[in-house]
Amino acid sequence: MKIKNWSHVGIVVDDLEMMTDFYVNTIGLERLHEIDARPQPDGDHTGVPNVHRTLRFVGIPGDHEIELIYFIDPPATDGHVDVHKFGSTHICWDVEDLASVYEELKDKMEFVTEPKWRTRPDGSTVGLIYGQDPEGNWLEFTQRP
Repeated sequence: MKIKNWSHVGIVVDDLEMMTDFYVNTIGLERLHEIDARPQPDGDHTGVPNVHRTLRFVGIPGDHEIELIYFIDPPATDGHVDVHKFGSTHICWDVEDLASVYEELKDKMEFVTEPKWRTRPDGSTVGLIYGQDPEGNWLEFTQRP
């Protein structure tokens, strides 16, 4: 098997408008497109019979996308996984100035720590911070050489 390219990451959300606002106006992604998703007559790929969802895509045009998945019928149930448990996931962005990103976002989202830095064997420095979006999904920001 050969993978052609990345497509998107999907996140099930409880408040579609709030999460869209966060990823567009706080993180700085663009609202790209939206689908009113209903199962096809010949089957249902989600494993949830007769599911009705809104699929809203945000991201960087021509690059990676985040699919914000809002279950209309049946509604989604809580199921977040803590960062240190199997099944936990996160979205990571490379940034040019980690300290500035932290300062800009620290009052708009919850971070686990301030930026942390480590030195690689080649002497270069890498920085990272972990935080959560308004619904508890894990986000990482990294600054690489």
